[in-house]
Parts: sequence; structure tokens; C-alpha cells
Amino acid sequence: MALRLNSRWRSEQQRKVGLGPLLIIGGRFEDDNHRLFKAVHDHSHGDVLVFGTASGFPEEVGNSMVADLQKRGTRAAFADLTLENSPAMAFDSGLVQAIGQTGGVYFTGGDQLRIWHSLVQDGEDTPVLQALRDLRARGGLIAGSSAGAAIQSDPMLLGGSSLDSLTIGLVNDPDTPGLSLGPGLGFFEHGLVDQHFIERARVGRLVAGLRQTRQRFGFGIDENTAMLVRDDLIDVIGETGMVVADMAHARHDPESGETSDIRLSYLDDGDQFDLVKGKALPGPGKRLLRPGRANAFRSPADMPRDVFGANALHELWQRLAQGNPAYYAVETAQVADPRSSATVQVSLRRRPRVSLVYRDTHGRLSMFNFLLSLRVSAADMAHAKLEIRPEPRSKIRSASAGGGTVLVGAEPPASGNSAEAIYRRGADPVIRKLSNGKPHERSRALHLLKQAENLHLSADLRDSITHRVTHLGQSAPVRDALRARLQGGAVLSANGEAAAALGQEVITYGDANAAIRWGVSSDAGGEGLVIERGLGFVPGIVDPEIDKGTAGIGRLLVACAQRGLDGWGLYCGAMLRFDLASGNVTRSSGPLAVHVWADPDKVRSAREHLDIRDIHIAPVLAPEVNDDPEALQRAMLELAENFAAEIGAERERGQSGFSWMGDEILLRAHLRDGGAISLDVSCNRTRLTADIR
Repeated sequence: MALRLNSRWRSEQQRKVGLGPLLIIGGRFEDDNHRLFKAVHDHSHGDVLVFGTASGFPEEVGNSMVADLQKRGTRAAFADLTLENSPAMAFDSGLVQAIGQTGGVYFTGGDQLRIWHSLVQDGEDTPVLQALRDLRARGGLIAGSSAGAAIQSDPMLLGGSSLDSLTIGLVNDPDTPGLSLGPGLGFFEHGLVDQHFIERARVGRLVAGLRQTRQRFGFGIDENTAMLVRDDLIDVIGETGMVVADMAHARHDPESGETSDIRLSYLDDGDQFDLVKGKALPGPGKRLLRPGRANAFRSPADMPRDVFGANALHELWQRLAQGNPAYYAVETAQVADPRSSATVQVSLRRRPRVSLVYRDTHGRLSMFNFLLSLRVSAADMAHAKLEIRPEPRSKIRSASAGGGTVLVGAEPPASGNSAEAIYRRGADPVIRKLSNGKPHERSRALHLLKQAENLHLSADLRDSITHRVTHLGQSAPVRDALRARLQGGAVLSANGEAAAALGQEVITYGDANAAIRWGVSSDAGGEGLVIERGLGFVPGIVDPEIDKGTAGIGRLLVACAQRGLDGWGLYCGAMLRFDLASGNVTRSSGPLAVHVWADPDKVRSAREHLDIRDIHIAPVLAPEVNDDPEALQRAMLELAENFAAEIGAERERGQSGFSWMGDEILLRAHLRDGGAISLDVSCNRTRLTADIR
């Protein structure tokens, strides 16, 4: 059936003009984004009041933004309105007067409900909110980032990942899994606004929100990017771009669970969107990309990531946009949810002469009028399991064909024919020779990797690598070069954040508490433990520095159990040696490293409860070192004790054996041969999550 649209979509004759501009920023507003700071300055006439109301640390966050604006020549002051003082400050005549004298306001990120409850009391606009509306009516700027962006539409999105929004649907409590909506301030009257959009893969959430609210348009703004709204025209400014979902002709079939015919457009930096005509407009200097050119893709992606992984759908979309429609016109990817036994399949379709693609001089794409479909159905979990099955043995099957060696936790090689690949967030990998430390020219970088005998990986964040494991649905060139050298017998080393990316999958977000309460998901916007595809050079999941209190072994245990993968946990200073030819894994140096595995048949994970039996934790032994089995077992029990502390469980006194009890959580340890232990974990997730709402 066709979706009926909300009457909030007004005709051209009803349009309002003359209101002040809106600068709606998708989050992660970086200090070096000079164009966005200039937009704040110019459209506020250089005079801004900063509200840190959304933050749990409003004064600290707000004054930091004040300082950033002031050093760029903008007059800025902190508006001391918090959720706690709002019963008085939202009615304060001095603050009302300050808003009346400023040229614009800026709302920082945090929790959008803190802004709402501060400005709307007993169901009525407070004097401060009315002063903000008056500010815009006289042409002043309303700006905000992240939570400060979400509040600008009405209704507004409060919470939910794409996966949960589509498989669970609407919920009343924003602290529970599912789609959460609430009233917003309504400065932006043209549809729903979402933020962190491409980075957190929120297209599913936006579509679910549009279905619930019957709005025609949804606007998904990516990080460090803004939409500048002036009258009925939007300008896109920033690092990446904005997605517009148009539900005018969307259809939903309850029997199949499919929502189809959603018109989807990606507007890049410099593009515009005409709110009257509902039409995307390419920016100056962008040229139409001819679909039949010689180097166009001729087949769908052969290595798609989970569709709700960070940037995953955007990569598939770019591949389709650069494909030849005479050979293929659809890209499809999916993600399975082990907690609900559901799967979401997402398809993007290119339409002849309707779907338009533009490219600028730097190769950046604008993609207009593609069709999006989402289907929610029961998952075949038997086929959703990953290829490496956990085995309780010291010999493993290689995840990367070939006869090379991978050193996990190793420092860069000191000499020899060595090269390093450096990954930094938001930038292409830099390849350099370790002998002189100089970056290599891009044209010769892959050649350098292919010639080196010793290779090293560095990264500022582990997801700096995971986002570049694939390139437009294919294995990325640097990954292919490294794999080729491993097949040729080279040595690959990595430490710190880069070491975590060596496995098949990578824990990119979340801790043990998140894993216990919400589960493990490949949805980048999920509440729980977020897993993404890794480089795949060693089997399973690698987590270095498990002896750190902030991110101990607990998340690795739950991730391995739920994903059916081996796990490798390292203490600070430890190094594991993976001999890919023989399949042997040894501890080369350092205090302790462990091998983790679980029998998938003993894992029960649902939204209501978690029950895992026999998660094995075994020490990885070092050759020619006579480790004391009793000392190793004490170390394993210490890890279990740390896990218990992470999830708020305390040792049960007077009980035989080893067990810990917390609110709705039970943890037990069993001694095994060779210094190993196994753990049982069970908890009532429904009650556990209710305690933190």
C-alpha cells in the first residue's frame, strides 16, 4: 500500500519566507572546519550565544565552543541554561534579553531531551523558547550540532539504531532498543532531521521514522557537515554530505515486510536542495557523469560489508553510481540480527535517465533520485554464521591464504626492507619506507608495499582501517597488497589500534556492559557492542590491552560467543605470532595472551535474556618457557574477576567454586586443564536494562 503523507508538507503558496537561517550540523564539528565556523559567524552577524544545555557537562562544553568562536573573531558568550536550573533560568528575563540582543544561538551536542525539557515546561513554551522563536522571526541564526540538530525538527528522533528501528519498531522509552520519537522545537518545518548519518548508518532509522510520522522528507546529515537552510533552499557545507529520503511514492507491504520506492539522493558539499520543488541541485563545477564510460563498473559488489556498518551503504551507492546500467542497475546488501532471528535486506536501484550522478574535479560524487527498498524478514541463522568455527586447540586455520607471518602487538621493524601503512581517520592510507620515514608518492605506494619483506600497520583508531577494508564493494588496494605479500611469505606486524584490525572482525565500539545489556551487532548506530569487518589476516577477533580496566576482556568474550569466532586477547606488552603456513599460534614475548572460544550450540542470545555456557579462556604458551599451570590459572581467574567487576557482579561468599552475582547477572568459572578456565554467563536483559532507564 502507498504511504499517506503528513499534511505538514505545505504547498508552495503556503511557504514562509523571511525567517532567519538554520545551520544544522550532523555532529563531530571539527576545529579545522573553517567554512562551518565562517557560516556561524556570517549568519549571526558575528554575535552568538552558546547553549550547552544538551550536555551532561554544559559549562565545560559550552565554554569550549565559546572559546573556539572567539578565536575566530566571533563575539560569543555562554548561556547558562541547564536541565537542572531550567525551572528558573528558562524564565529568566536577563537571558531573554540577551537572546533579544544577539545575532544567533548555537546548541551543542549531548541529549536532545535535555534541551526539550529545559525549554518546554508543563506543555508550554517557556519565555526563553519564545525568545528563540522571536530571534529567528527577526532574521537571527539558529544553529546546532548533533543533539542541537535533532531538536530542530518536530517530531524529532530520540534514539534507535537502523536495525532495531526496523525489526522492533516504535517504542516509548528512548533507553530501550527500537525507534524512539518525541516532540521537537520545530524550527525546521520540512521533515525529519537525523545526524551522524553516514558514519552511524542511520538510513534504516530515518525510513522507519518517516513511516511512523508520515512526513514526506527525511534529511540525514553526516558528521562535520551541515545543511544551511535559508527560506526554501538548503546549501550543503562540510566534510562529506547529506542524504535526502523522499517518501512521496513510497509503498509498504505488511505481508512481505518491504518498504519500497523511496527516492534517495546524496547531496555532496556545494550542492543544494530546493524545498519547494523537492529537487536536488548540483553545485557549481559539478559535471554529469556518463554511465556508459569505459571504466564504469559492470557488476555488483563482490565484497559488501554489513549494510548498516559505518559508510557501508554509501560505498555500495557510489559503486552503483559509477556502474554501467547496461550491465547492472541494483546493489543489494543485508545484515542479520542474532537477537531476533531477523534479517534486513537493503537494495538500491538506478533508474535510466532519472538517476543522475555528478562528479567534481576531486572525484567526489553527488547522487540524485535512486530508489531504496528495505525488506525485514526472518533470518536463516544457519547460513549467517561466519566461516571460521571456534576450535579448542592451539593450531588454527588461517583466515588468509599463504605462508607469511603476522605479529600481533609488535613494534615496527628496526631495519631491513620495511614499509609502513598508516591509517588515520578520514584520510587515505599513507605508505612510507621505515628506513627514512618519508611518505611515498601515491602512484608508487602500492609498489613499495609489494616489494617490502617486512610490513607494519599503524592507526589512530581501529575504525580508521575498518572503513577502508573494502573500496566500493571490492577489497581495498592496500589490503590486497598486504595480502599478496603475506602469500609470498612476508612478515606483517601491528600494535595498538591497528593490531585490533588484523582479525576477521573488529570491536569498534562498546564495552562489556553494552555487550551484556544490548548484545552484539554490526549496526554502527547500535546501543550495544558494535562489530565491523576487519582485514582478515588472522582468524577471529583480536583485542589488545585486555588488562586495561576501561575495556577489559568481557567484551571480547561476549563478542566471540555471539559471533561464533575465536578471540585473541593480549596484555599490554604481549606479542602473538601467527605462522600462517603451519597454523601455529605462539606467544613470542610479553606477560600474557589468551585464546577465547565458545561452542555456538551453547549460546542463547535474545533481546530478553543472555545465556552462554562454557566460554573457554586458555593462555597462549610461549615456546621454551615453562609456565606454571597454577600461576596461569590464577591469571585466568583474575581476568574473570575483572570481567565480573566490569558488569557489576560481586564474588559470592560461602559458595564452593568460583561465582559472581550482580543485579540480574550470574557469572561462574570452571577450572580446566593447562591453566585454562571456562565461564558461564547469564542475565535477564529486560530487567537489567530497566534498571538504567
